[in-house]
Amino acid sequence: SHAPQFLTETPIFRYFQIFVAAFVNINLLCEYVGVDHISQFCLCFADYLPLYYQACKDASPLASGVDLLSLCFSTGSMSIIIGASITITKRYRPQLWLAWCLVLIGVALLSTVKENTSRGASIGYQLLAGVGIGMVYAGSYFPVLAPLPVALNAPALAFFVFVRSFAQVSVPFPGPSFARRD
Repeated sequence: SHAPQFLTETPIFRYFQIFVAAFVNINLLCEYVGVDHISQFCLCFADYLPLYYQACKDASPLASGVDLLSLCFSTGSMSIIIGASITITKRYRPQLWLAWCLVLIGVALLSTVKENTSRGASIGYQLLAGVGIGMVYAGSYFPVLAPLPVALNAPALAFFVFVRSFAQVSVPFPGPSFARRD
C-alpha cells in the first residue's frame, strides 16, 4: 500500500483497503455490482409477482404464494448444487457465466408476462430465473475472495453482505404506487 505508515497502522485502515482493492480489481468491482443487482431481482420477484397473480389472475394470497413456490424452490436448491459443483470442479467462472445467462433469459421472459399470459408460462419463467438467481447468490462469494489476500477476506465478505442487504432498500419504493386506489 502507498499510504503513510501512521495511517496503515490504524485499525480502521485495513477496512478501507477493500474499497481500494475493489477499484483496482475489475472482477471484484463487477461482483459487488452483480450482487447488488441479483439482490434487487430476487426481492422484486418475491414482492411483486404475488401482486401480479392477485391482480391479474384473481389468485388468493395463498394461491399467489403457491405460484411463487417455483422461484423459491429453484433458488434454494441451486444454491446447494452450485456450491457442490464449484467444490468438485474447483472453478467458479463457468458456473457463474451460465447463471447470469439464465438470470438474464429468465428476467427477459418475465418482462414479457402480461395480464393474459398463462399461469404456467409465468411459473416456468420464474423457475428459469430462480435457477440463475440461486446460482449467482451462492456462487458469487468465490470471485470476491479469490483475488484478495487472506487478511482482507473478512472485510471483503462484510462489505459483500452489506451490498447485498443495502440493495434491498430500493425495492419497496414502488410499493405505494400499487397501493393507491384512484
